[in-house]
Amino acid sequence: MRVQSGDSLSVIFSRLGLSAQEASNVIALGDQAAPLEKMRPGDTLDILISADQSLKSINYQIAPNQSLSIQRNADNQLTANQIVLPVETRLATAEGHIDSSLYQSAIDAGLSANMVLQLADIFGWKINFLKDVQNGDHFRLVYEEKFVQGKRVQTGHVMAAEFTNAGKVFQAVRYTTPEGKAGYYEPNGASLGRGFLRYPVEFSRISSKFSLARLHPIYDRIKPHKGVDFAAPTGTPIHAAGAGKVEFVGWQHGYGKVVKIKHDGGYETVYGHMSRFNDALKKGSTVAMGQTIGFVGMTGDATGPHLHYEFHVKGVYTDPLIAKMPEANPIPSKYRKDFLAQTQSVLDLMAQNSQAAPLNAANASALATND
Repeated sequence: MRVQSGDSLSVIFSRLGLSAQEASNVIALGDQAAPLEKMRPGDTLDILISADQSLKSINYQIAPNQSLSIQRNADNQLTANQIVLPVETRLATAEGHIDSSLYQSAIDAGLSANMVLQLADIFGWKINFLKDVQNGDHFRLVYEEKFVQGKRVQTGHVMAAEFTNAGKVFQAVRYTTPEGKAGYYEPNGASLGRGFLRYPVEFSRISSKFSLARLHPIYDRIKPHKGVDFAAPTGTPIHAAGAGKVEFVGWQHGYGKVVKIKHDGGYETVYGHMSRFNDALKKGSTVAMGQTIGFVGMTGDATGPHLHYEFHVKGVYTDPLIAKMPEANPIPSKYRKDFLAQTQSVLDLMAQNSQAAPLNAANASALATND
């Protein structure tokens, strides 16, 4: 069965005719069964019920490589076991030409919506993907694919990318420092990053842009819209756009469940209409750029699930899609040798793809590593 919005284990058990005591027995299994307390809408549970209407078993897919199995043994006791399978990471390549939109061209090339967002994030400070992309532009990339027991379960990070916009070529490569900090750089080591993410959520479309004269969909009157609305399914993770300190987390008027983060340099970001918060988040918490702070919903004044995102600069509401951001630092000289050694192979693979691979096709590489 599929988990619905507002579901908990006790609610699901009641719907299936199982007793509240059965739910308590499962929760009493402790840490092994704890993932059932963090189920999200859309998750799937396989539940077997015996003829006497008692619980026989539960199977829950926690992650592509992790599952929870709860069984009733011969002594009529429930036992829980989490199974974690190894993940194999392979590199794949893809490329395509823009003939309608970046999103559609990338999908045609076999890429997921998440990969499209990554591509837009990587070059977002060099190219305005809402205005500058045009038919005839070209992209190619090397990215991770995750396999469990030989089956592809999801895609991972973009490891190298190239985007040709109006004849100008932009290149990027992912590098992780010995301390584990990852970022995107030009092949010469110059940073492509900024102190903030351009897009704090994986979205399907921008449902409402920044405007000082928008017709409000609920109040049916002209009202400034001092942010950007990113339409996305309920439960989609929302990320902190930049490092900072949580200034507010809670319910606030039309924002519904909202988080406000204060950043260095006079910047503040606001995230509204969440379905729920990251459980660890509280006022005064420090967050890193990209950290999950909550999940998309439609609390407060919202007609559908989306993230309402605001960007303030020294107290002034600013359009986050066009705001200029402070640049990130280039590769430190002490990491230069490691940077070149770590990134050369994926750059070579991308170059090989440009010579041999057909357009609009994803091509699996022979390179593989194990996580």
